Amino acid sequence: CMILDELALPLSRSWCLFELLQTIQLEKARLTDFQGLLFCTSTGVLNYGAAVVELAMNIGRKLSTLSVADADATCEADKKLIDKAVLEEMGSYEAIDHELQLHILGALKKCHSKVSNSFLDLFSDLKQQRTVSKATPDAELRTDRRDDVNEARDRADVQVAV
Repeated sequence: CMILDELALPLSRSWCLFELLQTIQLEKARLTDFQGLLFCTSTGVLNYGAAVVELAMNIGRKLSTLSVADADATCEADKKLIDKAVLEEMGSYEAIDHELQLHILGALKKCHSKVSNSFLDLFSDLKQQRTVSKATPDAELRTDRRDDVNEARDRADVQVAV
């Protein structure tokens, strides 16, 4: 788990990036009990779709322009050692930058899907309340709501897939 703030500051530190490289290597080894790289925030885990939207967006924006080559270390010898390890393992800074961006992309898609579904449920609930006030029978409401939610989710899935 990598704990991130809205500025994704750990990703500007060489040692944190070295640990990230180790996590990526473990993912590639496909250990059965290893959950992989999780982006954790003060409001939840991005990979589970459990984070405040604004925070998720800020982290995504930061990672879209991040370059591991720009990471700092308090000790220059540490930076050189870590840079060497990253380049040996990944071949280039761009390769690890790309790997990070793919990970955050997956997490952001999960957040997007969860938020979209939550809004669709809310819209359906609000529509149901409006229909109830017009004295529509309960069975018809449940059917209408289920149809509306399924239709809206289908549209949202198509949009996310694009």
